[in-house]
Amino acid sequence: MKNTLLTDKRNKLFGIGKKFAAVSGALLISSTVIFSGVSSFISLADTPKITVPKNGGDEIKYGNSMALVEWTRLDDLPRSNFWGMIQWDAGGWDYHSAYSSIFNKDWEGQSNLVDSYISTGASFLTRTYLGCPYFVYSGTDGDNGNNPKYKIRVGSKKDKEDTGKYIYLDYNDVQIRGSGDAFTIRRHARTQKVDNKPVTYYTYDIFYNRSGWTDTRFELSDARIQGNTDGRHYDYFRIYAAAQKNFSAIADYTVQSGQTQKISSDCFLLDGKTLKVADNAVLNIQGNFLYNGKIECEGTIIVHPGATMIPFSPTLAAGNITLKNGGTLIIMPTGRVLAGLTSQTLGSTANGTVVIENGNIINYGLFAANRIEIGSMGVFENHSGARTFFGYGLNSGVGKFYSNFNSETGAGTLGLQDRNAYFKITPGATFKAFDGSGFTYKGKTGSGLNYYSYDSNGKESVSTL
Repeated sequence: MKNTLLTDKRNKLFGIGKKFAAVSGALLISSTVIFSGVSSFISLADTPKITVPKNGGDEIKYGNSMALVEWTRLDDLPRSNFWGMIQWDAGGWDYHSAYSSIFNKDWEGQSNLVDSYISTGASFLTRTYLGCPYFVYSGTDGDNGNNPKYKIRVGSKKDKEDTGKYIYLDYNDVQIRGSGDAFTIRRHARTQKVDNKPVTYYTYDIFYNRSGWTDTRFELSDARIQGNTDGRHYDYFRIYAAAQKNFSAIADYTVQSGQTQKISSDCFLLDGKTLKVADNAVLNIQGNFLYNGKIECEGTIIVHPGATMIPFSPTLAAGNITLKNGGTLIIMPTGRVLAGLTSQTLGSTANGTVVIENGNIINYGLFAANRIEIGSMGVFENHSGARTFFGYGLNSGVGKFYSNFNSETGAGTLGLQDRNAYFKITPGATFKAFDGSGFTYKGKTGSGLNYYSYDSNGKESVSTL
């Protein structure tokens, strides 16, 4: 059954927006339907092309700002002071240095799970400095390749507080003192494969150089750092540097009818606020859009290649998106959208939901919603190369969501979980599965979803979900 009213509305939108988004090629591609396990739909062909302007419209007038902390994994250490984090893994879990907690003469690490946004990747953002230590540059070590030395001032749970206390190694015992050791930190090149290509990264060993005597070094004891004077092997750590990063922020705002505007840099939609995109309006997302408020769209939102829409450490409901009156969300290849957070995930305190009332989501990239409702006149199109998850969200490990993906990438690879999954169908809703796309769902309620699939020759198959 063709949803003619919705199709007419979408054609109207694209007619108005031709100078913003040109759609070419037949949007008829296909998939194989597999009703088993968690219900995955995988398909296999080429993607038709959608081209959008690289720079379209005026920048949104933000008017607010939000200060966050950006952590960057160091490939070389600065010859200066910096707020930093020491990371390591033990027993399949990741830990980091924070606070001044000493247990049985070891420095206790904090689980990376204490903050969902801590990552083991190249960079990540947090709300605070997490009570991590301050590295005080103390010259170089002439006995060990002129590697830099630092005193390590322990952090405070009050965050970025000058405790005046430093790490000191009394041979095998870790102590906290008013005057600490100047530790040599020496880097080591490592290689791993990413997309079958070798990528170099660096880890570090940390020790106190005792000239003419046995060095004392940091050694791992599961979740703790201990001292050791046995030089037969070294343990290696990742080190991150922190810096404040100011984000533009939006409170209540409307992209008016006839306007084309963009978010081209990192931007924050404040908790409890609403961003509206009016009918015959276009909003281009070209950077990281951290949206904690609500989005109501009757026009068109385009998530450009490489751009991301994701809630960030919300305090209320997050990931609320409502598409109505023909409102359309287009996710371009390598674009990413995380939406519809269930309560108590990533800090949210109430349920967020994606609601496609009378509107469209056209996905060529990555889309995941823990909670989603598709109304009788709602349409979701999953194109070649796209990956879609209904009923899946993030509870921790946000960095994984930025991993490379294809149409068959598993939920776990992207850090996605089906916690309190919710996927509601109203009879008459439409899902179009194009060849070369992947769709996985959990938590289905209701029935009557018109499921269209197309092979690479445009042959249509219809079923009901």
